[in-house]
Amino acid sequence: MCGRFTAISQEELEDVVRSVEEAIAASAAADATAAVGATMADGAAGLSPTASAPGPLVTPGSTAPVLVHAGPWHQEKGTCCGSGCGKCPWTRNPLAVKSMELTWGFEVDWQKQPVFNTRIEHAGDLGSMWAESLGHRHCVVPVHRFFEPHQNEVVVSPRTGKTTKRQYAFGPAEGSPLPWLLLAGVFSNDRFSVVTTEPNAVMRPIHDRMPLVLEPHEVATWLSPDYAQLADRSRTQLHAAPEHPDVPSFQQLTLF
Repeated sequence: MCGRFTAISQEELEDVVRSVEEAIAASAAADATAAVGATMADGAAGLSPTASAPGPLVTPGSTAPVLVHAGPWHQEKGTCCGSGCGKCPWTRNPLAVKSMELTWGFEVDWQKQPVFNTRIEHAGDLGSMWAESLGHRHCVVPVHRFFEPHQNEVVVSPRTGKTTKRQYAFGPAEGSPLPWLLLAGVFSNDRFSVVTTEPNAVMRPIHDRMPLVLEPHEVATWLSPDYAQLADRSRTQLHAAPEHPDVPSFQQLTLF
């Protein structure tokens, strides 16, 4: 699952949109592999992971910027007919990405808290609450890092003095040219959910689920009908570290 993340700033959002649009364009090019490599290098120009300040902490029920495929979004909203007439920017530039502020979590009538994660393995099943969104409304959630609690490692909270599971922060792998991560998501109306999948080698010791983290060149696939091929994140590189490394930890004891 994914329960917290730090959002990017509005200033950085322009860099994210530019990088994603270039990657989408590259994936449509004849020589996609070579183009994507060049695009990622170009998209990283002027960006430094160490110079990027953490954004606001986002929790379920609060808002965050997300990216959607502009053309289909405007067609669904009735602001673009999709006829190819060339009268609107979405038809002239079908690779455009639209940024918008959405609330994290789908409201449901069977619990007070919103449902904020979507398991990709069963989201498309008949009768699933996610089926419609997974079929037609994909989005991308840019974040600086996301947080997960360790399955066994516990600490004494410096704020409450109570024992709690240690939180780990996950961000771009060391050496990454980009200072942010792109999480796959789905949306409906003014709400979004983060899509999760099976954990990879980095995540598995800490948590039994992980967000579906996308590379820029995979965004086009996530926004297409071929998204299911992205469920395997075994090769995704991440950097993991305790949220508060100065707080000593100890292993949770168990009788079983």
